[in-house]
Amino acid sequence: MMKGLTIHSFTVTAECSLDWDAERWELFTDNPRSQVAARDLNRTFISAAKAGGGREAVRQAVEERMKRYADCGAGDTEPRGHLEDLLDAVFGKD
Repeated sequence: MMKGLTIHSFTVTAECSLDWDAERWELFTDNPRSQVAARDLNRTFISAAKAGGGREAVRQAVEERMKRYADCGAGDTEPRGHLEDLLDAVFGKD
């Protein structure tokens, strides 16, 4: 048994931002809603990440939002791949 060891609880917070446009998300850039969709996906990712629910909660929130922008290509392979890249960057690789 170790004597004199005190463990303190602490919380680490970090500010993060995401400013991807429709081109970076690889949405359909010929669709006028694509820039709105990109901003909404960014906000959803950041909001879900700040809520602290973890990788799966963030994925579910963004994928649900992607459904709203199917006409912009948000549910296609490329945007979903970018979501996985973001999740890896924030939470580490699965």
